[in-house]
Amino acid sequence: NPNGPMVMDEDGNMTGVKVSWSANGTWASTGRGEENNCLTGSDLAMMTGYLDTNNDSNTGVLVTGIPASEPYDLYVYAQGGVVGRGGSYRVVDANTGAALTDWQQVQTPDCPEMFVQAPANSDPAVWEAGNFILFCDLNAEDIMIQASTKVDPDTNVDLGFPAGGTQRASLNGAQIVFPA
Repeated sequence: NPNGPMVMDEDGNMTGVKVSWSANGTWASTGRGEENNCLTGSDLAMMTGYLDTNNDSNTGVLVTGIPASEPYDLYVYAQGGVVGRGGSYRVVDANTGAALTDWQQVQTPDCPEMFVQAPANSDPAVWEAGNFILFCDLNAEDIMIQASTKVDPDTNVDLGFPAGGTQRASLNGAQIVFPA
């Protein structure tokens, strides 16, 4: 959103949740690969604008003020307008720096006509195809969503997709859902 992130509840009311980010670049285009994601309407529009993470860089999205009195699920959308690229994603507690999830290695599928969940996988050698990741049962009030193509300094695992070309760990959007 060019006016800043929209943080609303299911009824469309603004909340006290705040969002900020740091990224290599912010992209919103129509034509440089977006025609290959095959989504339509507002789904295509969401997957066209994204935070860009290229070779050896990180993107961080800070979300603060989540009413975390009960566990919630986090959907991270990652198509980036460019198919067949990938990166790694995880969630950390923004106050302590503790990892709340493992890194998920994800590659974008070719021409998805719908949202495709990347299966959860903690094997750093396996890249799962999907354009969204689901992180379940989080409970921190302040989180950092991390997208990376760097080497993890703790494990020495390369977080960039090994297909060649410019790496991408794009981030199109995030959605917090409190289970009913």
